[in-house]
Amino acid sequence: MTLDAIEGKSFAGTVTKVGASASASGGVAKYTVEITIPKDELMKEGMNASATIVIEKKENVVTIPVNALQERGNETFVYTEKDDEGNLSGEKTVTTGLSDGDIVEITEGLDAGDTVYYQKSGNTDSGSGNIGSFDFSQMPGEGDFGGGGFGGDMPDDMPDIMAGGQGMPFGK
Repeated sequence: MTLDAIEGKSFAGTVTKVGASASASGGVAKYTVEITIPKDELMKEGMNASATIVIEKKENVVTIPVNALQERGNETFVYTEKDDEGNLSGEKTVTTGLSDGDIVEITEGLDAGDTVYYQKSGNTDSGSGNIGSFDFSQMPGEGDFGGGGFGGDMPDDMPDIMAGGQGMPFGK
């Protein structure tokens, strides 16, 4: 957690309460959460705070931008080749893991260092992302997945605090 008025300092806390009901915004369910953090003498009542809730952390995983995923029926694949005219080919089936809405873990089908090609949103030019060197700078920490949930149904054995946080987008 960071406080806008206290630059360069972050605070670790614990989610101690999750709201029983969600508010919907843009098709996304948001839950109010209460986070308890140790008091610091610099903290003042009414300060604006931002929090990232890390719900799972994995290290040394292969990730790609979500926009690189293609779906056809029950198959999820990526393109691994591009010709001189920018036509994409080389479909490779992949299995996905955790996602924060921007990046997705690839558990099967690609290796670190593989290159995938995809159409950039709102652009006709092809873009490429090198899986092994994807920039994690917008994430709270390499391999962290946090915030509002994974999308889809949550497994029954996951605790309620994994439901997410009010107004806190993944990894921002």
